[in-house]
Amino acid sequence: MKKYYVSSGTARWTLSAKSPDAATIRFINLALQSAFTQGRQDVAEYQMVDWQQAQQLIAQFEKRITVSEQGFTPKEFKSYPTKACLKTWQQQIQSMEEMIRRSK
Repeated sequence: MKKYYVSSGTARWTLSAKSPDAATIRFINLALQSAFTQGRQDVAEYQMVDWQQAQQLIAQFEKRITVSEQGFTPKEFKSYPTKACLKTWQQQIQSMEEMIRRSK
């Protein structure tokens, strides 16, 4: 795994990932970690994320997520549209929630 510097707005993380694409999803997961629900829930209505709280955290992001292997202010970096990355992340979370609900 490679080390990546990922940022958007006020959120910044240094993390390990297999690729820049994977780094964006991991970044979102880490930046929104306080929105993850804790405690026991009814499996039929299980939700991993408090979506209202997640929206407040998402507001800190800019329109793009930048990823670099050289630091937070590099000359070379990749840039991804935040909306598309959030959509991919949300689909993954919702798929996991659905798997848990079906396990009942």
